[in-house]
Amino acid sequence: MKRIRKKFRDMKYRHKLTILLVTSSLVPMTMLALYSHNSMSRLVRHNEVEDTSSILEQTRESIDSQIEVYTGLINYLTYSPDIEEMINEKNMDNYVAYAKYTQIVDPLLTVPKSYHDAINQIQIFADSIKVRHEYTLVPMDEIGQEWWSSQLNDEVQVQWLVNTEKPEIAAVRNIYDGRNRTAVLCITLDYNKIFKPLKNIISEESGTMVLDQSQNIVYRDENIQDNDLADLGESDKILEQISKEYVAVNSTSQNTGWKFYLYKTKKSVEKSVYQMLFAEIPLIAGCVLIIFILGMAFSRLFTRKIEMLTENMDQVNHGSREVTVTSDAEDEVGVLIRSFRRMMGEIDRLISEVYDRMDLVFRGHELFVISQGEVQGRFVRGQGSNAPVPGHVVSDFIREVQLDRVLVLIIFGTLQVIGSILDRFLLFFCRSFCGGSVLGHDCVARSNCKSSGQQ
Repeated sequence: MKRIRKKFRDMKYRHKLTILLVTSSLVPMTMLALYSHNSMSRLVRHNEVEDTSSILEQTRESIDSQIEVYTGLINYLTYSPDIEEMINEKNMDNYVAYAKYTQIVDPLLTVPKSYHDAINQIQIFADSIKVRHEYTLVPMDEIGQEWWSSQLNDEVQVQWLVNTEKPEIAAVRNIYDGRNRTAVLCITLDYNKIFKPLKNIISEESGTMVLDQSQNIVYRDENIQDNDLADLGESDKILEQISKEYVAVNSTSQNTGWKFYLYKTKKSVEKSVYQMLFAEIPLIAGCVLIIFILGMAFSRLFTRKIEMLTENMDQVNHGSREVTVTSDAEDEVGVLIRSFRRMMGEIDRLISEVYDRMDLVFRGHELFVISQGEVQGRFVRGQGSNAPVPGHVVSDFIREVQLDRVLVLIIFGTLQVIGSILDRFLLFFCRSFCGGSVLGHDCVARSNCKSSGQQ
């Protein structure tokens, strides 16, 4: 962790600013993307359930429309005068009965098959029928041979009975004369053709089920891999498992009382969510790329002048006094650049003054040498070539040319220039770098420097 912090601390300011801009942009974008994705996921799941419910409702209505047709057909045959006469006539001659059966009743019971391919057969069981006539007319005594007879109750309405083993569907209606049941009308239907609409809506990882009013399974079909419902036979256990592991909708038929179920695995519903996520990935990647590009562009824009100033200061540090960076901006960087230019201009001026005064020092030195030589020449001419020049003679000559004033001027002028340079350096850095600290060292006031110098 310390190594990472040190690496980050040693990064260029431009790279730090890039990381800051990208991070500050990615965090809210990520939060917004997650919120948007969760909202869209809930919407997709809700739409998936709504679509499933709509599909089931349309399928149930399609089956109900067929049931209504067959219910209407049974009611029509029940109240047909010819059939009613045949049922009520119990002492009919065999020849007359056969003629009525073949000429009147058979067409009524066989013609509907040509219009409805789901009809297997139409039968009438009646006390008035003594002998079976083909498959259409059957004596009441033989009704017990039919699979649906054990499920038939005494209601007058049409009863819809299902045999899942055969499989077959029977629409049965009792016909009463007063309180006595005199006949039973039955239409046997093709099981697969009636429930074909349910089979057509089954997709991958989904299933359908139909329960009657007694919670018996009337129809069930599934297309599920790793089906955990296959071993369950009781409807209540199936419904319990469906409520836990599946997304299910249901609809109830008003004609039969059957309850239709359409259920899908949660994995199939989440597949739609994943498809939406895959569609969002290019958009998210594009946004991230734009953020990186803008972050690098803005960081370079913000730090370009600072980098130029840093490079220029490094050149100054290596001996060059040329100022190459300029700025007319009114922000802190612009103020710093202009202050740096003013500082370097003042330094150049002070250095020029130093050079001028050093030149004065060299000239004073030459003057001193020449003057000393002149004193030596004058004394030699008066005393001889090898005679030493007395000190008082030299002192008199120096006072004569006022060299002491020149030296004093040079010394104090040089000290003044050096002190001015130091003051301006310290004042510039203290003002330019807020906080009064330059490169980790506290700024020292001129008065403190003077007091410490006096000590």
